[in-house]
Amino acid sequence: MPGMPKPQGLSALRNNCAIAPSLNNFLVGVTTVFRFRQLKP
Repeated sequence: MPGMPKPQGLSALRNNCAIAPSLNNFLVGVTTVFRFRQLKP
């Protein structure tokens, strides 16, 4: 895209690649805790 400089796009992509795994781990942990609480009476 002409309005987007390349270095900024690359750094944003790098940030997404760094954030995605931690966010995924966070979501997995939240769902695990939620299921564990549902199993308890």
